Amino acid sequence: MDTYDNFNPRNVALLILEHFHNAPTSQISHVDRRYAERIIQEMNKDIQMEVYEVEEEEGLVFAETEAPEEDEQLEDEQDIIEKNMESESGNSSNEEIGHELYKESPEKKKSRNKISEEDLKKAYDTYKTGPGGKHSFERMNHLLPGIIRNPNDYQSLKRYVRRRDRQPTRLDKSKEMNRRTLEKFMIHQGKTIHDKDLRLFAIRANSEMPHPLENFNASPSWCFYFKKKNHIVLRKVLKYISKVKAKNPHAIQQKANEFVSVVNDFIRRENVQPQEVLNFDQSGFTKILKSGYTLAMKGQRRIEIMVDSKSAVSHSYCIMPIIAANGHLAPILYMVIGAQPEGKWPKTKIPQMPANVYADPGKSYIMTKQHMTSFIKNVLAPCMPNRALCLNFQKYFK
Repeated sequence: MDTYDNFNPRNVALLILEHFHNAPTSQISHVDRRYAERIIQEMNKDIQMEVYEVEEEEGLVFAETEAPEEDEQLEDEQDIIEKNMESESGNSSNEEIGHELYKESPEKKKSRNKISEEDLKKAYDTYKTGPGGKHSFERMNHLLPGIIRNPNDYQSLKRYVRRRDRQPTRLDKSKEMNRRTLEKFMIHQGKTIHDKDLRLFAIRANSEMPHPLENFNASPSWCFYFKKKNHIVLRKVLKYISKVKAKNPHAIQQKANEFVSVVNDFIRRENVQPQEVLNFDQSGFTKILKSGYTLAMKGQRRIEIMVDSKSAVSHSYCIMPIIAANGHLAPILYMVIGAQPEGKWPKTKIPQMPANVYADPGKSYIMTKQHMTSFIKNVLAPCMPNRALCLNFQKYFK
């Protein structure tokens, strides 16, 4: 039995320092402070006692004091200490001594079971119904005994609650906005897309988010890195297609093959000569240039742009030459010049045409029945042989 005069806390600290003098130096961490506070608390308890006993053992083993369940901050710090002690327990024998102070009993480890995500969601809804948006461990154990079985399950629930209630960071918002922007880009495939459209997609996607990014203006640098990350490059448009063709291209191709087969059978059966087979069709030309490039995924082989009206962006006038199967062209070229008011020539200035061109005015480049009648009378009839096979009158004369 010793008295307080034989106990000097400073000497104890010096002895501890001398024992661990070979330990590497580092910056004092939060775990180090908590560990030192626990030792100081134990020493203060002995100092306050008038008489105390010192038992000779290989090392000091302190009784593990459990923190009150209502003190959430202390419990969280205890979890941090336990995790750090477990991860560093194999580094040295000195660290193993500190690990023993916080080592969990095998029975306690055995009772710890991981809670499924579905059970956590159910427990979250129940936890939030409590006063102040939370319930104590005893209450949760009473309401959900199959899920919250012990304090460890309760701690897992509280960590899940903090993680779920956490406000999204700017990085989280940025990832969500980029995901929504890429979805809009994929939806608009088939239309002409440039950087300004991509930036507009991003601004709209950000405004539609429940937690939008503040001060986000979709700068050109953002657009550059977004395209680089998602492998989006500038590609040349290879083909313009109408909405009808985009919806059912296979049916159109099948009908075209059937038409060619029927015509070839008729020519062979009737012994029609090449100069007697005349073919004519419209060819449109544009006066308004359309951008030939659009943004698309890197490696995409076919770049097609869908428009409401193909003629509105690609045609201003059309011509209809006549060619025979032997390769000879008719001496007169038929032309329809669109964008004429009321489909008539201006009264003040009628355009002058060459002798081998016959032109009619039209509201658009598309030929009507009146145009077809004029074509037959003024162009086709004068150059038609005695017997001729003319194709595709059905569209105009049903």
